[in-house]
Amino acid sequence: MDQEQRIETFRQSLPPDQQEAFDALSPQDKDALSVPGSLHAQRRASSGGRAEKSAPVKLPSFPAPPTLPEAFLDELDAHPLATFIRIKREGQREMAAWMAGCCQYIGSFLDQNARNPAADLTKCHLNRRNIEACAKLLYLSAIVDGDQHSLRYFVQFSAEITASFYPLDISNFPRGTSDVQTLRSYLEAERQRQRPDRWIEDWKETYRLEEREALEKREQAKQNAASLRSAEPAPAPPVPPSRGGKAGCLSMTLALLAAAAVLAFL
Repeated sequence: MDQEQRIETFRQSLPPDQQEAFDALSPQDKDALSVPGSLHAQRRASSGGRAEKSAPVKLPSFPAPPTLPEAFLDELDAHPLATFIRIKREGQREMAAWMAGCCQYIGSFLDQNARNPAADLTKCHLNRRNIEACAKLLYLSAIVDGDQHSLRYFVQFSAEITASFYPLDISNFPRGTSDVQTLRSYLEAERQRQRPDRWIEDWKETYRLEEREALEKREQAKQNAASLRSAEPAPAPPVPPSRGGKAGCLSMTLALLAAAAVLAFL
């Protein structure tokens, strides 16, 4: 069942007055109401609470990338910029290969299960922290290196991670109202309260603080270097040779020559 079919099924489960209100909502709000999350959410709201029989989850034909060490994941969470710089200096080739394998595996999983509402990243043979690490490294590659290809992957994967692991809980959906503004206000209030994207937004703030501190330290180092240069005494100008000294030497030379000439006539 694709997204449009799922939304329409949910719409048909509503009373007629609520169907009109549902039709006036934005596509994002319709999706949030019909599926707690997005395309690959864990469960679907339906009339009567009947469970829908879904197709089995399909896995890629190639193995998932290896699991990253917990110590590395902790460092990436706490010090995003420093960790990324160290990767570029010490292990860029290995990490690039891991990211490529992760992108290929997750991308293949999503493509194969695009029409299966029961298939989300919780069914993928990669644990949550590794999938999130892949998205975070893609973000750093996009921001630090300006890689637009990484940015496109990040946008897709981050949305799927939020939908799969942090779905919006709409169990208190006001089914007794047909007022569009009430429904919109409810969804916005739940997003603000639950913050399903906090896993990435809080981490982005950690990165921004670290970047700001690094820039401030660099600027302070430049100012310190400039202060040291201005505090150094200027080199003394070279002392010109004394003209009197040259004249004295010339007079002595002429006197010796004259004395030699006198002795020659004696």
